[in-house]
Amino acid sequence: MPLPRNTNICTAHKRLSEEPCGNVAVKGKTKCRLHGGLSLEGLAHPSLRNGRYSKHLPTQVAARAEEALRNPRLLSLQDDIAVLEARKAQLMEQLETGGSRGAWEALKAARAA
Repeated sequence: MPLPRNTNICTAHKRLSEEPCGNVAVKGKTKCRLHGGLSLEGLAHPSLRNGRYSKHLPTQVAARAEEALRNPRLLSLQDDIAVLEARKAQLMEQLETGGSRGAWEALKAARAA
């Protein structure tokens, strides 16, 4: 019996031979139900953690990622380092002037308890 016109055939191979599977692939996929065609993909997959390496990124996320990749300052950390240096200097001043002495004493007491 011939297959319908726009039917895809499973691209997997049989286990013990190099013969193609030959079953009809699941609609919209390249594998049949026996070779993983019914498996969940992308956000629906239970083991998906962050999708960073997924080819099934949501459209908005993929568009923002492409935009970020075109940003020439993406790898520039100069602004972040400047803010951290300023904050570090501010904290050091507080230590020298005793502005955080109460918090330090409370931490020591909590640790002793």
